[in-house]
Amino acid sequence: MTNNAPTQNPTATTPSRDLPDQEPGTYWSDSVRMRDGPIRYHDGKLVDETTVREIRVATLEPVLDDEPKDAFQQTARKWTSISQNAPIATVFEAGDTNAPYVAFDVGEISLQNALPDLSTTDRVELLADVAEALRLGRLYSHRHGYLSPDVVHITMSDGPPQASVSEWGLRRSVEAALNEGTPITPYSAPEQVRDNQLGESVDIYQLGALGCYVFTGQPPVADEAPALERAILEGNVRSVADDDRVPEDVARIIDTALSTEPDLRQNSVRAVEEAFKRAHD
Repeated sequence: MTNNAPTQNPTATTPSRDLPDQEPGTYWSDSVRMRDGPIRYHDGKLVDETTVREIRVATLEPVLDDEPKDAFQQTARKWTSISQNAPIATVFEAGDTNAPYVAFDVGEISLQNALPDLSTTDRVELLADVAEALRLGRLYSHRHGYLSPDVVHITMSDGPPQASVSEWGLRRSVEAALNEGTPITPYSAPEQVRDNQLGESVDIYQLGALGCYVFTGQPPVADEAPALERAILEGNVRSVADDDRVPEDVARIIDTALSTEPDLRQNSVRAVEEAFKRAHD
């Protein structure tokens, strides 16, 4: 595949040794770091006159129809419009072209790689960051609906660890345009699996699911289809209450958020965020 970018920002397979000598622009590799349904993720660089910054670039699998391209571009534009908020991954550039892409910040380290060095307080604060990102997204009428460890990025060099959230519905919107249904993951809420809901209760459940991963290193259910959907719908999720690594007050927040029935969860994302903040005060 040939990389795609605006004409003023030519692209190339990234020769990292030569990057400081390249023209300012957004560059990414032809090689695919990760595939997520129709979305492909590439390692990239953002080059200006003085610095070279590691970034990630999401692109769309080649498709013939305009609908999935339009869905990708519309979602990228919405994400861009809210990405000035700190807990939301910054979008550096989004291309409304025949081969759309979005270039965004991925912090310094993935959540998975950061976990071994995080204290209990760090973990709780990062979950509060993620809750704030989801709250802000909803404030601007942009729902995530696809939270997982892969979309949480950590910055650790400027003081306490901080989290930012990426993706913001790229796969979900494209697959809807392709009539492929809702992507189901171990972090999906029962009402998503059952009838594709995206209400605030989904964000609350997914915060609980992410909390389970942050403290145990495992999702709340095993990723084994079709048993995955059945486990989510029947509430056969991992409880963290008996895990010695999880403080009692934090376990209560996580397990409440993971309730199968939405009415038994916290009443808002803000309530979850504030509970996490109180838990480490």
